[in-house]
Amino acid sequence: MHVEKAKYTKRVENDETYSEIRFLANSYFQKYNLRKTGSTSLYVRGIILFILSLTSYWILLNSSQFVIAQAGYLSFGLCLLILGMTLGHDAAHHCLTGKLRWDNKIFQTIFILQGLNPSWWKRKHNNSHHPYPNVSDLDSDLEITSLLRLSPFQKSRGIHKFQHLYAPFLYIFSSLIWIVIYDFKLLFKTKHGNLILRKNDSNVYTFAIIKIVYFAIYLAIPMHFSSLPAFEIATGFLIMHGILSLFVTFTFFISHHVTYTHYTHCGHQQNINTSWLEQQIASTVDFHPQSKLFNCIFGGFNTHVAHHLFPSVSHVHYPVLTQIIKSVLQEKETKYHAITFAGGICAHLKHLKNLGRAA
Repeated sequence: MHVEKAKYTKRVENDETYSEIRFLANSYFQKYNLRKTGSTSLYVRGIILFILSLTSYWILLNSSQFVIAQAGYLSFGLCLLILGMTLGHDAAHHCLTGKLRWDNKIFQTIFILQGLNPSWWKRKHNNSHHPYPNVSDLDSDLEITSLLRLSPFQKSRGIHKFQHLYAPFLYIFSSLIWIVIYDFKLLFKTKHGNLILRKNDSNVYTFAIIKIVYFAIYLAIPMHFSSLPAFEIATGFLIMHGILSLFVTFTFFISHHVTYTHYTHCGHQQNINTSWLEQQIASTVDFHPQSKLFNCIFGGFNTHVAHHLFPSVSHVHYPVLTQIIKSVLQEKETKYHAITFAGGICAHLKHLKNLGRAA
């Protein structure tokens, strides 16, 4: 894989805001003698979620009533989703255990159980999105589908006039589309934002195994062992996907694509006319950043500014780091955006509507 790199015109090392945030963050870890990895409570939470997922799967296989089986399906999918957003996401950034081998195994296992190719997701997330959030032609997350215009620098199409209306319906199917269509497209597409994949980067056999394992767990085994008709199992599978897909898609989009976020593009000689710090802050939004419950469920996606400034730090530290970041930004009179989850959904749809007007 080849990674195309662009330069931020302003050096972050010379940014007083960045220096102060880093100093206060390091002081926090030193004062309490803390590691930047996950905590014991996070590991316990992961074990509990794993046990709950197995229990939910047992209910799915042994229930003779559709409603109860559906509850098992939803609970099973939700537990794995939360495991992915909390332990899996930390592990992808090698800050769950601090041990590369264990973090890789945990990350790969959780993502494979959700039908995703972990190596491709990690490449796109760590090497494309994180260095260049909301930078057109570099952030691969802006290229999810031509049906959505997320950035003012993206090509406008007539259908985008209605994107704020059809987006929620599209999001209902987004996770299933990613698993059965988008991943297949990645096999044949070489350029993803600033990433250029070579032919030997795509392991077709690994890809096939991941998909077989996923559909065996979620469809074949329930259809074989459950007393419910195959049609009801398939219906439950689709309902589970629809609900969780709507939830996780809005979660991801309200972190970067709302009316408050900033977009930019590369100028001449691959230069970005800002600093790394300014772009990270201006393109990212928090929601319910001080809520313990939201931090447990969303695993740092709700404290996303802290995650983008400290991606190698576990999300268990983000509430404290968010307070540090917020106080420094207020002192420097720099905008920091924190909204509610519901407010984020409204701001995202309004963002789509605003960009659709230019279509």
